[in-house]
Amino acid sequence: MDFIEKHALTSPSERVLLAVSGGLDSMAMLHLFCQTQIPVAVAHCNFSLRGLESDGDERFVKDQAEALGITCFLTKFDTKAFASEHKLSTQMAARQLRYDWFNQLCEAEGFDKVATAHHLNDSFETVLFNLAKGTSIAGLRGILPLRDRVIRPLLDFSREELETFMKEKGHPWREDSSNQDTYYQRNFIRSEVVKPLKKVNPDLLATFKDTSARNREVEEVFRQAMATLKSTAICQEADHHRISIEQISGPYVLEQLISDFGFGYKQAKEIWDVRGGLSGSTFLSASHSLVVNRGDLVITSQKDKPTPEVLLKAEAGEVMLGEHSYQAKLQSIDKLPHNWKQSAHAVLDLDQLRFPLTVRSWIQGDYFFPLGMKG
Repeated sequence: MDFIEKHALTSPSERVLLAVSGGLDSMAMLHLFCQTQIPVAVAHCNFSLRGLESDGDERFVKDQAEALGITCFLTKFDTKAFASEHKLSTQMAARQLRYDWFNQLCEAEGFDKVATAHHLNDSFETVLFNLAKGTSIAGLRGILPLRDRVIRPLLDFSREELETFMKEKGHPWREDSSNQDTYYQRNFIRSEVVKPLKKVNPDLLATFKDTSARNREVEEVFRQAMATLKSTAICQEADHHRISIEQISGPYVLEQLISDFGFGYKQAKEIWDVRGGLSGSTFLSASHSLVVNRGDLVITSQKDKPTPEVLLKAEAGEVMLGEHSYQAKLQSIDKLPHNWKQSAHAVLDLDQLRFPLTVRSWIQGDYFFPLGMKG
C-alpha cells in the first residue's frame, strides 16, 4: 500500500481490474489487494497457446476468485490466428489482445484502473532488453508505475520477495512452462544474462532500484528542458515551422524537436550531418517535409497538399509536377553531362519502363536504391 500511495496509483474510491494469469506474480498481487479496501475484480485471458495447461490456468483463476468472493471476467483468444492475420509476433499479438480487452472491460464495467503484476525483476530485464536493442534515457529508467489507466503496484518487490510472501501465507499459484523456454527473448535475458550479472553484484536488483529512481529524475529534468527548448527553438510561421539549428546540441536533441512531425532518430542523425552543408537538402516523413535552409530547418506539412500526379509519355518534353517544371527526354547514357550523378537528374533504364508512366510525389512505402548505395 505504501508504494501505491507514494506514486498515487489509485485510491479506495476507484475500482481496479486485476490482470491475473494464475502465476506467482499476479496471484501475489491479487492477495495483496485483498488486504486493502480498494474494490477489485479479476480479469483472466486464455490465449490458447499451451493447450490443456492454458485451460487449467483459466479454471484455477476462476476457482481462486470465487473462493475470495471476487468477480472474475474470463475470455479466450485464438492468439496464433490473430498474430498471423495481423502479421505480429505471438507475444505482441497476446499483448494487443489483452490490453484491448482490458480497455473494453473498463468502459463496459466502470473500472478506473488496470493493475498488472510487473515487478522489479521485470523492470530490470526491460532495461537490459532496451540496451540490447538500442535506447534513450527513457529506456534506462525501467517500467513506469503508472501509464494512462495501467498501474504496476509491484515494482518495488523482487520476484524472490513475492515468492517468500506467497509461501509464508500458503497461497497457491500456477507455473507457466513457457517461462523456462529460452526461445523467448525475455526468458533468455533472465537465465543467460541476469544470473551471471548477480555473480558480479549479488545486490543487483537493489542497486538497479536506486539507479532506476535516479534515471527517472534525469528523464524528468530532460523532459522539462526539452519542453522549454521547443517553446523557443520552434517558430510557427504561415504554413510551416522553422527551427534554429544554433539552439540544437546534437542529433538526439534534434530528434526530440522533430519527432512530433514524424521524424525518427536515424533521420535526425542524417539531418545533423548535413546541417552545415549545401542548403536545400530535403527529408520526408509520412506527414511532413523538412528542408535544411542555411541555419534553419523548415518543416512543412504534406497532409493538406494534394499529391500532384501526371502521366508521362516517351519524349514528353516539359512536364509540370505541382509547381515545378521538369524536362523528360530520351538520351544515350554516353551523351549525359559528366556531372549527372551529382546533379538533379533521374536517369532511368528505358528497357525497364512501360509508358505512359505515372509521375507523382513520394508516398508511404516507396523506396529506391541510389547508385552505389545499399539503400
